[in-house]
Amino acid sequence: MTAPSAGQNYFWVGGDGSWHESTNWSLSSGGAPLSTSCLPSLNDNVMFDNNSFTSDNQKVEIENDKIAYAKTLFWNADQHSNIGINFPTTVQLNPSMYIFGDIVLEPNMIINAHESVEINIISPDMELDTKNVFMPTISTKNSNPVISLLSVLNCERFRFKIGQLFTNNYDIITIQFCVEPFTADALLLDFGTSTVTVDGPFDLDP
Repeated sequence: MTAPSAGQNYFWVGGDGSWHESTNWSLSSGGAPLSTSCLPSLNDNVMFDNNSFTSDNQKVEIENDKIAYAKTLFWNADQHSNIGINFPTTVQLNPSMYIFGDIVLEPNMIINAHESVEINIISPDMELDTKNVFMPTISTKNSNPVISLLSVLNCERFRFKIGQLFTNNYDIITIQFCVEPFTADALLLDFGTSTVTVDGPFDLDP
């Protein structure tokens, strides 16, 4: 996939609200909501900070059968408790999010999701710094990324079909670890001294 052109920084200002409503986004931290129908794309960095929420328990909603896009997903909101992202809670047939850049989270955030929800990594080079926050399924089926962990990765499933993974000695905790390379030389897994804890199937196809 061709890298997207330079985009903008989208700041969440919606408190409780839908990702898919443009009035929940601003082009500056705590700024005026967008009056157009623009939403973040694969070109754009998505930012959540302390101006994004006004009270505890507020959530960003990703609606059923809709897709959220972002280049880098950056979460730096720590002044309220029990805030986070609600992914769909029913069976999803398609990925709910596409990421072309990095994912950086805060350890106090919460992600809720049905077990079928999938985040599709289409970045050529990304850093995952999820701080042990429980993530939905992470899949690399549509790209050839180089993924580097910057903290413990805790996710529903990890589906790695092509690319390179460097854990940098951080642990992986998952319910299913599935490696299905397109070809025998399609991937590289460098676990270093990491411990990989799998609660369910560990599928390692040749």
